[in-house]
Amino acid sequence: MKTSSFILLLSLLTGIPLVAQVVEDPKVTDILQRADEKLKAGDVKQAIKLAEEAVQAEDKDLRGHYFRGRLFELDKQYAKALADYQLVLKGDSRAAPLYQRCGEINFRLGNFKESVADFDAFLERVPEQKPYHWQRGISLYYAGMYEEGAKQFEEHRKVNAEDVENAVFHYICVVKAKSKATALKEFIPIRADSRVPMMQIHALYAGEGGVGEVLSAARVGNPGPAELKNRLFYANLYIGLWYEAEGKEKEAREHIFKAAGEYGVEGYMGDVARAHAEVFRKKDAGKK
Repeated sequence: MKTSSFILLLSLLTGIPLVAQVVEDPKVTDILQRADEKLKAGDVKQAIKLAEEAVQAEDKDLRGHYFRGRLFELDKQYAKALADYQLVLKGDSRAAPLYQRCGEINFRLGNFKESVADFDAFLERVPEQKPYHWQRGISLYYAGMYEEGAKQFEEHRKVNAEDVENAVFHYICVVKAKSKATALKEFIPIRADSRVPMMQIHALYAGEGGVGEVLSAARVGNPGPAELKNRLFYANLYIGLWYEAEGKEKEAREHIFKAAGEYGVEGYMGDVARAHAEVFRKKDAGKK
């Protein structure tokens, strides 16, 4: 079957490979072209309305579902995006990057074990990506699968040897799986992570620095507001994780909530802070 130019457009737009076998309804093509124009103009809400119109016009045309799913994801309507992506995967399970997207969305929704399963499904199809898959390691940590998480961060070290964040997540996995003494013994050495205040964070976990030093380092050099916020986000996130590894939940909460709120940033690590804060909120709701 020939590939329509619009499916090619969707593939380039979403980063998702072509769905191998789909119904291609001309009405859907026309509607989605208009939806794409709205998206390019920055009108995501109207683009979603048109994508929903495309799905209603022909439910079996999977192009409508994964384009709508991408729009829902952009609009942070994650549960709706996940439903569309999963429907597309039922139609073509070979669309490997969709498993990656589902894994990321399940993580944002706090479905950590489901996130791991999606990432595993992705890696079954693209196994050469495993050393690069730090997101899987983070999902494993939050799913309570600490030994496997430590192994994933050991894999990631092979392709990203000077990353303090990788060393930290490996450390907290080993603390949970074994002990603090073992985590210190196996702590990954880092010499050249230039991001501020990563080296101070590394010293904190190594037992060679303190929380105050991390927070002070974040302010060194009089950074502008955006850079300062970014530094304080990472400082508070990793201080919070350190306190959690130390068994000090009160202090962990204080810093995780700062990272998720006052210093919150966009991007996947911002999502990590927000997911962690939500874990605390659900724990509190369960007590009530």
